Amino acid sequence: MMDTRWNDTSVASISCREQLPFLLNHLGLCGIAVEVGVEWGQFSDHILRYWHGRLLYSVDPWSTQPLHLYNDLCNVPAQEQETRFRYASALLGSYGPRSSILRACSVQASQGFPNASIDCVYLDGNHAYQSVMADLANWYSKVRPGGLMCGHDYVDGVGDAVYGVKSAVDFFFSGLRRRVHATQEPVAKSWLVRV
Repeated sequence: MMDTRWNDTSVASISCREQLPFLLNHLGLCGIAVEVGVEWGQFSDHILRYWHGRLLYSVDPWSTQPLHLYNDLCNVPAQEQETRFRYASALLGSYGPRSSILRACSVQASQGFPNASIDCVYLDGNHAYQSVMADLANWYSKVRPGGLMCGHDYVDGVGDAVYGVKSAVDFFFSGLRRRVHATQEPVAKSWLVRV
């Protein structure tokens, strides 16, 4: 059973990403949220199951990208992308109007949201430094004051994979004088920032 009680330092208290929907409920962030990088849809499903919010947009292109632009285990052939898209669509379809799937790249999808219209965005797309910086730059203005920006894989590499998530997040938010909090998972930590 997940602890749904939070103190005044609730953003810093989150220990794993599975607690995110409970934190959003506690903070009253129950309007619109976005997950970027959906793959099979399991984390969107988890959010929708426990979050009291109105609408979650699940954003993913579900398309194969050139390896020099997206060198990641999630960059699978087109047929596998279609399988993942169909699976996620079926899984999230059970939530009816609370779930909306946007089959688009992150930056493209961000252009469809007005500034300060989102309560939370969770970034888990392309982990290359330049891509993370583009995601941060394009989504930051879309989050309302008091909202949350978060993301997965707060590291600069796992095994042979070279990421730039931690470096990009730390650099971006240091310029805004915002504190970055990290969850406590042993490998795939998440990061959180209160906007």
